[in-house]
Amino acid sequence: MEMVTLTINGQTVQAPKNATILEAARSAGIYIPTLCYHPELAPEGACRLCVVEASGARSLVASCVYPVAEGMVVKTNTPKVRAARKMVVELLLANHPKDCLSCQKSGDCELQKIAADLGLRKIRFEGGARKAHTIDGSNPCLVRDQEKCILCGRCIRVCRDVQGMNVYSFANRGFDTIVSTAFEQDLGNVACSYCGQCASVCPTGAIVERDDTEKVWDAINDPDKIVIVQTAPSVRVAIGEELGMEPGSIVTGKMVAALRHLGFDKVFDTDFSADLTIMEEGYEFLDRLQNGGLLPMITSCSPGWVNMIELKYPELLDHLSTAKSPQQMFGAITKTYFAEKMGIDPAKIDVVYQGCDTIFRHRPDDATITEIKRLYGLDRPYIISVGTLEPRKNQLQAVEGLAALPQDLGFLLVGRRSDYARRVLDPAIARLRLTERVKFLEGIPFAHLPALYAGALLSSYTSRYEGFGLPVIESLSVGTPVIAATGSCLEEAGGPDTPAIDPDSVEQWATTAMRFITDRDYAISVGAQGREYVGRFSHEAMARGTMATYLAAIESYSNK
Repeated sequence: MEMVTLTINGQTVQAPKNATILEAARSAGIYIPTLCYHPELAPEGACRLCVVEASGARSLVASCVYPVAEGMVVKTNTPKVRAARKMVVELLLANHPKDCLSCQKSGDCELQKIAADLGLRKIRFEGGARKAHTIDGSNPCLVRDQEKCILCGRCIRVCRDVQGMNVYSFANRGFDTIVSTAFEQDLGNVACSYCGQCASVCPTGAIVERDDTEKVWDAINDPDKIVIVQTAPSVRVAIGEELGMEPGSIVTGKMVAALRHLGFDKVFDTDFSADLTIMEEGYEFLDRLQNGGLLPMITSCSPGWVNMIELKYPELLDHLSTAKSPQQMFGAITKTYFAEKMGIDPAKIDVVYQGCDTIFRHRPDDATITEIKRLYGLDRPYIISVGTLEPRKNQLQAVEGLAALPQDLGFLLVGRRSDYARRVLDPAIARLRLTERVKFLEGIPFAHLPALYAGALLSSYTSRYEGFGLPVIESLSVGTPVIAATGSCLEEAGGPDTPAIDPDSVEQWATTAMRFITDRDYAISVGAQGREYVGRFSHEAMARGTMATYLAAIESYSNK
C-alpha cells in the first residue's frame, strides 16, 4: 500500500495515499469533530464541522472528503478553524429545540458534546420560524422528532446504502428542507424493516428507539403479576462492554442478578426457545423434503428479517419457514407450559398486548366502502379472510365451508399467495366449483383494509396458532363480526362474544357463518360488542398497560 507523509498539528503522520485528512488524523489519535460523517457510511462533506486548514488549499476544507498529499501541512485548531466550527454549531442550535434536559439523547448527543467542547455558552443568532412537526410515534420501534433533525443525512445513507430499504430522502429545498419518507407518510406506514440503524447513526434525538421502560416498571410493581424477562444471547457480552469491562467479558451471572434485584421474578435465556424454533424448522424441512415442498428453506427466526423479506424480496417468501420466532415461541410457552409447571395462574403473567393501528379506529363511511368495493370488483356479498395463505392460517376450512353457503355469497382472501395456495387451496376451489365465488387480493395498500373489512358480512380467522391475531382485532374495530378458532390466542383477541370454533370442523364453520348471514341483528350485535371489547388493544392502552406493569412490580419489590 502506497503511503504518504504529512504533518498534522506539528505531528508527523503516515497515511494511505487514498485516505482523507480526517482518516489520517484519527489514525494518529487527533480529534476532529464531525456530524454528517460516520465511519461506516460514505462521506458527504455536508455539515462543514470538520473543516481544517490545509497547505495548498485556498480556504478551509472539509477533512472528511479532502484527500491527503505528500508533505501536506494540516492545522485543526487555529482561530479561523474554531471560529468556523462555532459558527456552524451556533447556526444549528439557533433552530434547535432547547429541551436537552428531557431529551432521550441527553448525555449521548453528538451535537450537545461538540457544543460543549467548543465552549459555546451563548447563541448569537435567533432562529427563524420553524415549520412545526408533530412527533411521529406511529412506528412500533422508532420515534421521530423532525424539530431535532440537523439534516446530516446519516439516516438516509444508512437506510439506502447499508440496509437497502430507501425509507428516507431529502425533500424540499433551502430553509424548507427536511428528511422525509415518501409523500411524508408516518414512519409506521412505510416500508421500514424496524432494523433501527437510522436511530443508531442519528447524532441527535431526531430518531430514537421507542422507550417502554415505564411499562416494565409498572409490571414489576404489580404484586399480582409474575414478571418474566427474556434475554438475548448477545447481551451476555455486549452489556459488559457498556459497563466498562474488557471486550468479550461474559457477564451472564451479573446480568441475571441485576435483573432479579430490579424485581423480575424469572429470567430466561432465548437459547431455550431458539432450540424449539430449530426443532420446528427441522420438522418443516423434513416435511418439505419428503413431500415435494419448496426448497431451499430459509429460517424465519427473526421477525425483522421476515419483515424485510416481505417488503423487499417477496419472491423469496415461499422459501421462509412458517415457524414462529424464538421470542414468539417463548411468549406462548410462558403462559401455557411454564405457568402449568410452576403452578402459576396464567392471569398473573402480565402480557401487554400489541396495539391495533389507528387506521382502524373509525369505521369508513358508506361512500368509501362502496368505492373500495367497486375498485376491486366486489359485486356480491362476501366473507373476508386476511392473512398470508399458509397451512397454519387454515383458510381451507373456510373454503370448504363456503360450499354449504348460499350461491350468491363470495369469499375474499386478502394476503400473499404461497405454495399452500397453489398446492391446497386452488385444487379445493376447483373441486368444489367455487372459482367464481372466491377472489384473491395480494399486495393491496394498507389504507384499503378498513373498508374491505367494513364491507364484508363477516370475517373468518380460524388460524391454528398465532402470536396474537391482529386481523381479529382489525375486523372488530370497524364493527365486522369474526369467526375465530379455539386452541390459540384468538379467543382472547376476539373477546367473549366472538364465536370460536374447532379449526378442524368445516360443519361448525358453515353453521356459524350461516347464522351471521341469516340473522343480521345477531351479526350487528356481535360486531358492536366486539368493537367495544377490542378498544383495549389501542397503542395508548399498550402504553398504559406496560407502564402499570412496571409500577406495580416496583411497588411489590419495595414491599418485600
